[in-house]
Amino acid sequence: MLDQKLETNQHLVPYITMEITESMMIDDYQVVLNNVNKLQERGFKVSIDDFGSGYASFSYLQSLPANELKIDRCYTERFEEPRTSAILESVIDLAKSLNMIIVVEGVESTQQVERFTKLGVDRLQGWAMGKPMSLDDLILKTS
Repeated sequence: MLDQKLETNQHLVPYITMEITESMMIDDYQVVLNNVNKLQERGFKVSIDDFGSGYASFSYLQSLPANELKIDRCYTERFEEPRTSAILESVIDLAKSLNMIIVVEGVESTQQVERFTKLGVDRLQGWAMGKPMSLDDLILKTS
């Protein structure tokens, strides 16, 4: 389906990031690793989605050649709590040291935007930034 959509829009490939969830990696890590490598060879970026919500997230940082780390919204919702704040700061610093793009999910308030911007996050995702859009809408918007 993606190849069909991009048939006349190959220029969009560098702007598309494919998300890999932990449940996908648990089912068959070797298949996921092979697919990630193939996607990157074609020019797509790869993101580890919902980071911090599963069981073995750090092992994926060690071995999966992802370009981006998406911090799960469960941390965004509780960003003001001292323990959560410490975890966020540590994960953000870790991702920076691994040269990964850092995305925070579930950003819904001005306070969250300010806090994560101050922490040096690369991208924010959530209702505070705008509503989700389909690939067709993205293509129309960028044409």
